[in-house]
Formats: sequence, structure tokens, C-alpha cells
Amino acid sequence: MLRQARPFPSSVVAVVALLALAIASFADPAAAASDLKRASHFAEQLSVQTQKMSTASLLVVLGIDKAQNLDTLSKSREVFGRVF
Repeated sequence: MLRQARPFPSSVVAVVALLALAIASFADPAAAASDLKRASHFAEQLSVQTQKMSTASLLVVLGIDKAQNLDTLSKSREVFGRVF
């Protein structure tokens, strides 16, 4: 049986990126500030995409289609909102 590869958690990617930026800041502080701004924007986008994928995965697990059962979806959000 083949083992499915799991992606790195976004927190690990963010820590590695920040570490690389910290090392680069010693070489050229002005360029590092620009890179930090871009990295911050990228991390924000990554976070949003991760949340969207998590929600989509949850909907698939629950068997909720986007076109049907919107009432069930809103109830699920209420329940998961209280749990998490």
C-alpha cells in the first residue's frame, strides 16, 4: 500500500521563511525589510488558503455539498464554532 505524503504545516513553513529572512538581514538590511513585507503578505495568503482548504475538507468529510443543505452547513458552523 502506498503511503500518501503530507504537506508541511504552514507554521513550519513560516518559521523557516522567517529564519531565512533573519539570516539575509545581516547581509542587506534594506532588502530584508522588503522581503519581510513580501513574506508577511505571503504568510497571510497561505493562512487564508489553509483555512479555505480546511473548511472544504471538513465539508467533504461531513458530506455537505455547497449547493445543498445550507441549513446543515450553518448548523455545523455553529457547532464547530463552539467546539473550537
